Amino acid sequence: MTRSVRIRFIITGLILGVSLLTGCGAKDGGTNKESVNSLESADSTASVSDYNGKKQPITSLNRLAQPGVTIAVSQDTPAEASLKQDYPGATLIPYSDIFLAYLDVVNGRVDACVSARREMEFALDHGLTGVRLLEETYETNRIAVGISPATEIPDLKNKLNSFIAEVKADGTLDDMYDRWVMRGEETMPDIPRVGNPSFTLRVGTTGTVMPYSYYAGTELTGYDIELAQRFAYWLGAGLEFKVYDFGGIIPAAEAGSIDCIMSNLFYTEEKEESIPFSDVLFEVEITAMVQDNVQPELTEFSELSGKTVSMLTGAPFEELVKSKAPDVGEFTFFNSTPDMIEALKTQKTDAFLMNNAVSQLVLNRNPDLALFPQNLQDGEFGIAFAKGDTRRDEWQAAYDSIPEP
Repeated sequence: MTRSVRIRFIITGLILGVSLLTGCGAKDGGTNKESVNSLESADSTASVSDYNGKKQPITSLNRLAQPGVTIAVSQDTPAEASLKQDYPGATLIPYSDIFLAYLDVVNGRVDACVSARREMEFALDHGLTGVRLLEETYETNRIAVGISPATEIPDLKNKLNSFIAEVKADGTLDDMYDRWVMRGEETMPDIPRVGNPSFTLRVGTTGTVMPYSYYAGTELTGYDIELAQRFAYWLGAGLEFKVYDFGGIIPAAEAGSIDCIMSNLFYTEEKEESIPFSDVLFEVEITAMVQDNVQPELTEFSELSGKTVSMLTGAPFEELVKSKAPDVGEFTFFNSTPDMIEALKTQKTDAFLMNNAVSQLVLNRNPDLALFPQNLQDGEFGIAFAKGDTRRDEWQAAYDSIPEP
């Protein structure tokens, strides 16, 4: 025999997949991309007619292909050109200030914002709410320094590339990326300045892109600001920052108002027709920010008619489910929770059972899933001890001392 102690859990309703489509493949470097021009081409099992004319929540990149979707994107970036090709039915809105695009996602003025993942993560870390990022990567883009074709600094491109090669080789560039971008540190190191310089390096930046170029109080700071300070010292030059929005910064470089651009600048072949670029500093992942409003596609037990419902092997809940949804099409069983999650995401099941506590962990790690809004049943669970095991009484005493929530 065994004796059990009482722990109250809720046997949840069902974990439901919001997306009926598989995710599209990741893209690399903005080239060799697999175009997703329609829902039919994205997934052979789903078509536009499956949506009954109603725009569905954006839970995967595939759903950007729905008719009527509005996508915000950073102006003059590789992603802007890619999105025009991959989602011709979408309305694209270029933004010179990407933070305004984030706010428009929050307010529902646009359905998604496609931009650099790490920048959007910083916005979330610094208080932006009501949105989330898709797990999928849309493409990767290259970041470099833009160089004015009218600069008066001799051989600036070769000098800049020599500097980049040195700070890559000695680990300085990796350390900067780790501090500013990966760990989110916001302390500018003490970098020497050149005394009585014979010339000045004029750097164009935006001051709006965390963690690369932004304001801390009234002072510019970030990865690109540190890069500019290090390059000016290496060059033996004074340093002057000039702040522009993204719409004006390349024309300023073309006109010779600045010597270079350091502001998380995306390299594109189109931009290179206007200004030269340095060697690549690093690459960034591009993904989509969407409203954090994932809702289950099934909300009533009657909607489980003909559906496949899954649970862990040995779970005794078939009859309980049938008492609520007698017309369930099929029950399937899995040996592990990860296997059930994978089956749900690949449309091999329509829903699975799990207790509430574990369900919340699953949702935290899988934002494309949602919780069925109705409970299946309340229940009591216990921990079993061998008969005569004195640790049972010790455990019970410890458990009973925990205050009720």
